[in-house]
Amino acid sequence: MPADLYAVIVLAAGQGRRMKSKLPKVMHRLAGMPLVGHVLTAAVELAPKNTVVVVGVGKEVTEGYLSDAWPNVHVVEQKEQRGTGHAVKQALSALGKLGEPPSNASVLVVSGDTPLITPAALNELLQTLQSQQAKAALLTAEVEDPTGYGRILRGESGRAVTGIIEEVDTTDSERAIREINGGVYAFNLASLKAALEKVGSQNAAGEEYLTQTVALIASAGEVVVACRMSDADLVAGINDRTQLADVGAKLNSWITAAWMEKGVTFVDPTSTWVEATVQIEADSVIWPNTYLSGATVIAEGSVIGPDVTLSNTTVGVGARVERSSVKD
Repeated sequence: MPADLYAVIVLAAGQGRRMKSKLPKVMHRLAGMPLVGHVLTAAVELAPKNTVVVVGVGKEVTEGYLSDAWPNVHVVEQKEQRGTGHAVKQALSALGKLGEPPSNASVLVVSGDTPLITPAALNELLQTLQSQQAKAALLTAEVEDPTGYGRILRGESGRAVTGIIEEVDTTDSERAIREINGGVYAFNLASLKAALEKVGSQNAAGEEYLTQTVALIASAGEVVVACRMSDADLVAGINDRTQLADVGAKLNSWITAAWMEKGVTFVDPTSTWVEATVQIEADSVIWPNTYLSGATVIAEGSVIGPDVTLSNTTVGVGARVERSSVKD
């Protein structure tokens, strides 16, 4: 485990206008959990000394969820929506009240709308930061269609990362770059603080971008590295309902695949939906058109479906449930 992981900062302040919803974007649910819950589940596996969630639009809803499900998380409000760089400044200001960090402290910054991120990916990013003695490291991926993502800029050698350009600010040649920013960063804390002091808002959105810190750290002669993921899904962000459905289907396929590896049969995984909180024992058989949610527990050798919905329900050993809807 990487040493001196001083803090994880989760950015969860945005409304997500393209979601067309009164609900904050990070509070839309996949597999029985808000998007931000999936991110926190991955992040806390790294045992950070501090975990901060920056909230903003619709903060009452997000804060209510966090106080119930994640009581040990520090919640910080970004009262003015002035960009991701400004949000991180608010988080670091709050962390500063908790005491002096170690001199070589590392900070992980994660977007709250990347629910497929895994502890392994986060750990690899931190290991990359430390093994290459870098001051900043970022998760990237190469995709066929980079629309909507910031692009990774590299030096003449094609190896050194020199910056990130947001799509709204790209030139035609930059827009053609297919290596995208995954919105997940690891920083040396001191270097991050110094770079944030220099971040401006001279861009199309008039915001303080966290992405600007990458170019600032690189231009200061410090090492900035990219940790490219072979699976672009790991850094898939959600900006609209179509992406929510796509990522939800991918997450469900991961969940059912994990249960199949443990000895559960899914006759048709594509028509079966299983929330992340469900428990299923080996030699159970799940037939099509089945939805399992909440704290549902299915004991060994059970046969569930077809056409079954179970929520917060316990099924005994060898039982059979078909064409039923059962709650609590």
